[in-house]
Amino acid sequence: MLSSWFVRPVARAALLVAVLLALPLQLVYAQSDTDRPAVTRTLAFENATVVSAPGTEQTGVTVVVRDGVIRAVDAEADIPYDARVIEADSLYIYAGFIDGFSQAGIDMPDTDDDDTVEDPGNPPPERAGVQPERRATAFFDPTAGRVEQLRAQGFTAAHVVPEGRMLPGQGALVSFHGADAEAATLVDKLSQFAQFRGARGSWPNVVSPSTTMGVIAMMRQVMREADRRQQLEAAYDSDPQGQPRPPRDDAHTALMPAVSGEQPLVFAAPSALDIHRVLDLKQELGFPLMLANLKTGFEAVDALEEADAPLFLSLDLPEPTELPSDTTDAERPDPDPVFQVGPGLELDRERTNLMRRLRAEQERHISQAVTLHEAGLTFGLTTHDTSPGDVHDRLRTLRDSGMPEDALLASLTTVPAEAFGVDRQLGRVAPGFIGNLVVTDAPLFDEDTSIRHVVVDGHLYTQDSSDEGEVTGDVEAVVGAWTMTLETPQGEVDIDVTLSGDAEGLSGTVVGPDGSEEQLESISFDGETLSFVVPGSQMGDARVSGTVENDAFDGRMSAGGMSLDVTGQRTPPER
Repeated sequence: MLSSWFVRPVARAALLVAVLLALPLQLVYAQSDTDRPAVTRTLAFENATVVSAPGTEQTGVTVVVRDGVIRAVDAEADIPYDARVIEADSLYIYAGFIDGFSQAGIDMPDTDDDDTVEDPGNPPPERAGVQPERRATAFFDPTAGRVEQLRAQGFTAAHVVPEGRMLPGQGALVSFHGADAEAATLVDKLSQFAQFRGARGSWPNVVSPSTTMGVIAMMRQVMREADRRQQLEAAYDSDPQGQPRPPRDDAHTALMPAVSGEQPLVFAAPSALDIHRVLDLKQELGFPLMLANLKTGFEAVDALEEADAPLFLSLDLPEPTELPSDTTDAERPDPDPVFQVGPGLELDRERTNLMRRLRAEQERHISQAVTLHEAGLTFGLTTHDTSPGDVHDRLRTLRDSGMPEDALLASLTTVPAEAFGVDRQLGRVAPGFIGNLVVTDAPLFDEDTSIRHVVVDGHLYTQDSSDEGEVTGDVEAVVGAWTMTLETPQGEVDIDVTLSGDAEGLSGTVVGPDGSEEQLESISFDGETLSFVVPGSQMGDARVSGTVENDAFDGRMSAGGMSLDVTGQRTPPER
């Protein structure tokens, strides 16, 4: 099913706003308090089991989120009059997950890997892969498909980095909700991304650095040059008289916060060799460090303990090899097995031994988290290289390997929040924190647990499919941009509705008169009748239904006991 079912209703949905703006307030409220806002974003999860932080669980608690902030977590919490109340007596509430290292939503411009370079040994910075001045926020799309997929798995924020070569650019902490990258940005220029990836190009247009050793050499060069230029700038600022202006360029200037210790380098280090190389560079150049996308940290435990750097382990785990059913524990290979060769080779036995060795190596990778945890290290997790749909299976795999559930939850919430300096905003279900929540129908790591709702910045995305719409007609008749007009007693009110999708399902948004955008629920189309729902507050949902013919819509909207005529005209999408 499409991501159309990840809806984000608010207490006053856009269609209801259109009505409320046009009708007298006394039709809406029993009270006459004109100070009440016309539009609020208030949610109340009533009587829930709340895991406010790893190891801290309360039952019978009401969680109130208003205007994107958690306002109350209390069994005696007062529910605001305008709240959308969700009965949560069978639900569990956790803090929204934080992806420690991601490229979700990053859309980089195309590059020509084979363009000719005049001096391959000294290429322009962009061809060498030295682009630290770029910012992830310039390439981030909060509406991208992978963002929606990760949000459906409970991720509400992520540390995203640009794509590229050795120094692709600066990372940012972003929210998985927002009209654009700027609206979604929580912390810009959070990190400087680095990796041992040589310059792009293929023979005969290979340019430097094309090897790992070349990357390390160039990284030393550019970091030291950034440090030198920073010292020149400091001296010039102190006494510019009689001094030439220091040289400046975007790349070296962008590296100055890292060389001065103000901005960490987040280094992708999937192998143990990568880890040791990074730590050697850190010792030599002195930059603050985060290590991300770790896959073989179990081979570098001592070095990681000494490094004292934030760690982010990969959820890209191997699938354990199935062993023959007739093998026994006695057939498990020795730590240093001897391969059989020549006369006397027992092919079936040796095949089984090879499978055992492979299984043992896979189990070492799976147990990376347990190994580091038992060594006293804390870490976050990254979904990089992992399919969003596999995330919860991988989390249960880590749990089954011996990882405590509280430590697993911490790796998704409190640990990354602290690493990124936002532990007073994210990572807990507590008053004053950003309204990022994951709501499940059972304890998080149970086998059959489903995520029912995800709240991001106070916006509700529900995954309860009990009232999904049904599409049996040709969606080509309805996808596109609609301008719909509501006939109210005070005159006409226009709203903009956009529908997209295919035969598997439709998704859509509505933009009200105030410019707020919300998701539609339960979109159905049978070839003639189009209907959808915009969730509301105490007045109930706004339900729209009508006939479609030749790009025209004619129907009714009902909400709070009122019914209004609705007409619309479609602009089909460009093909």
